[in-house]
Amino acid sequence: MNWEQVEGLAATPAVRVVGLLILAAVFTAIVYAAAGAAQRRLRPSAGGPLTRRIIAELLGVARAPLAFLLLLGSLSLALATLELPAASGLRLLEWIDAVGLLVVLLAVLRSMMVMIALFTESLVPRLRTPAQVRLLRTILPHVRRATAIAVVIIGALVVLAQLGVAVAPLLAGLGIGGLAVALAFQGTLTNLIAGINLSIDGTIRVDDLVELEDGRRGYVVDIGWRTTKVRLRTNNLVIIPNAKLSDSVTTNYHLPSPEIGVYVYVGVGYGSDLDHVREVTREVARQVTAETPEAIKNYEPSVWFYEFGDSNINFRVQLRGEGWTGTWAVRNQFVIALKRRFDAEGIEISFPARNIFWRGDEGMDPRHEQAEN
Repeated sequence: MNWEQVEGLAATPAVRVVGLLILAAVFTAIVYAAAGAAQRRLRPSAGGPLTRRIIAELLGVARAPLAFLLLLGSLSLALATLELPAASGLRLLEWIDAVGLLVVLLAVLRSMMVMIALFTESLVPRLRTPAQVRLLRTILPHVRRATAIAVVIIGALVVLAQLGVAVAPLLAGLGIGGLAVALAFQGTLTNLIAGINLSIDGTIRVDDLVELEDGRRGYVVDIGWRTTKVRLRTNNLVIIPNAKLSDSVTTNYHLPSPEIGVYVYVGVGYGSDLDHVREVTREVARQVTAETPEAIKNYEPSVWFYEFGDSNINFRVQLRGEGWTGTWAVRNQFVIALKRRFDAEGIEISFPARNIFWRGDEGMDPRHEQAEN
């Protein structure tokens, strides 16, 4: 093979296309490696500058799409050098452009999710109360879903327009069909709007302890677009339609604060010194409040006598705990400590007592029998 034959072979379209693709693959590999190195160099340690973290994460998201777009561009350039029929070549280039737009759409969607996650991560330390954190965790899933849906819809319309599909008649048809869909899915849309209202209102948030109308208590796991999931103490999930939850009377034990009152009902014998009982009970309550991690430290326990019972004079002791599980820990420690202290002080908690009379020949008065004897 002489030099003229080599030049002729190199001038053929197929060889030019293969050479161009090889050069594009090499260049894409270099760009991909350079983007990875820049990402590793820019990525700071945890808690580093937010700007550098954003740039590093966006580089990580854009590496693969950028490489794929370079290959698609090289393929388009290579096909342009081939002598393809006008209609077929134009159609093929349109599909390549549509695939490129789809890759850009996915890259934009991933970038927005990364931005939302980083923004949330940087915002959480600035929130002053746990209630604000719960509200953010409740609203954030809705923001992610709405963002994803908006990007997908806009991207799908752009891709269809690139493929030559008339978008305007399609939008008009969707508008007419949307009315029929809204009527068919009226219940679903009602739950969707109710879920958005619940999230924006902030009266029920993720991780809140709520009591439903039927008396069941549990923690809110998720407020979705159709249902709200509540995890009971038995570790089961109660799935409630959002519309039903928004129309029901629900008790939120985390509002206005997660502090929950702890009420312990006690009774002492009628022969007890009530002033002494009150002082002893307060001392025990203060000690339990100071030593129990789940107790609210700045709350002063109170003791209130309220009833002359059958066997005891009953009173109520009020403390406060952090969260529902905290109330159980406080109550448990207080009962143990109070029983131990009452035993040491000689304060009696009487057993139930009953006087029993029985009907004899002379009636129910036991003194009649004593008089005969």
